[in-house]
Amino acid sequence: MKKLFAIFLCVGLLSGCELTQQPAQITTTEEVPAPWLCQSESAQGLMQEFCHMESWAKFYVASEEIEWPRRKEQIETLSDEPYDLMRKILLSQGTDTPYRYRLRAQGMITVLQEVVEDNFDDALETIIYKPSQQMLEMESAITILSKVNARQEKELDSLNSTLEKRKVELEKQREQVEQLLKIEANMVDQNSEQ
Repeated sequence: MKKLFAIFLCVGLLSGCELTQQPAQITTTEEVPAPWLCQSESAQGLMQEFCHMESWAKFYVASEEIEWPRRKEQIETLSDEPYDLMRKILLSQGTDTPYRYRLRAQGMITVLQEVVEDNFDDALETIIYKPSQQMLEMESAITILSKVNARQEKELDSLNSTLEKRKVELEKQREQVEQLLKIEANMVDQNSEQ
């Protein structure tokens, strides 16, 4: 009877543990519509489809498939109106874009930030400006380090060359000293024979 009671007690405890465990809660999130970056009608007219973040992504992905020389031609045909500035900025974000054009795009972003609404400005700052700025800074640091390394390598080569010359000079001096010692030894031998 005690064994049966102990078994029921264990089964009860184990099932009690299962009951006290909270099942993983499944939360459902409502689907959030694409961000609307332009609140006013004038801003919507100014930036058109770029008021939607999805348009930024589509334009960027499409431009990434175009090689830099063609993107550069497109950039040169665009005006300095806010809508075209946004296109220039996105066209300049490709991985094969030269440093100076990415740097120019940073300047275009600051111009565009003066005319867009806060939501658009925040998105532009967070998604494009800051990452691009970091990449420019890292590229500048790499360039500086490369120049420093090249200069140090040149100095090291020069020092190695100087060291080799000194070794040759020392070897010549050692040979001269040995010749002088031989001459002296011969002279001492000749003096001792006389």
